[in-house]
Amino acid sequence: QSASPTTKDALVLIQQLPKKKIIRVVTRSKLVLGETIDGKARQNVELNRMAKEIEDEEAKSKVRLKINGMIYFNLEDREVVQVLEGKPIRIHEALKHIVRDVRHDDLIFELEKKKVKKRFKKWGSAWISNTQQWKLVRLMLPTEEEWKRLAANLARSAANVSYSRNDSLAIEMEARQVVMEHLGPDCRRIWQ
Repeated sequence: QSASPTTKDALVLIQQLPKKKIIRVVTRSKLVLGETIDGKARQNVELNRMAKEIEDEEAKSKVRLKINGMIYFNLEDREVVQVLEGKPIRIHEALKHIVRDVRHDDLIFELEKKKVKKRFKKWGSAWISNTQQWKLVRLMLPTEEEWKRLAANLARSAANVSYSRNDSLAIEMEARQVVMEHLGPDCRRIWQ
């Protein structure tokens, strides 16, 4: 394993986890557009097509592998967030497919493995049409502090590899403020 974790490192780590354990993996990526696609209208058509294909494949994969999860597409910024929950061997199979999928770029895995209870049994996919909606979705992801706690639970390699978020705390604070204003103080985040 390298000093900077790769998707291969993540797959190896997941494969080594106890088979009966339930884990949760959040994958984040950007959809890749071909160089020949120009103009916002053509880009949107292509992104919608790609997202629909990924959504259909993800739904079949969840049933076949007996895993739970959700997938969100932000077509404005081409961002994809997918949450997978289940046994490591099944999650490993789903992630291998995602890694090989050339439609994804800048792929990041975030792993939670300690005392995971399935929270996405009845979730599917959603289309985010604007930045405000995307900020609401991002609130369902762990905060920076939560990721530090989750990362502390990861097995460390000889190179002391750690998995962490790469988005800024400022974005999270901005998103949280929007949700609290929208939903009020009784808002509860699913990761708490």
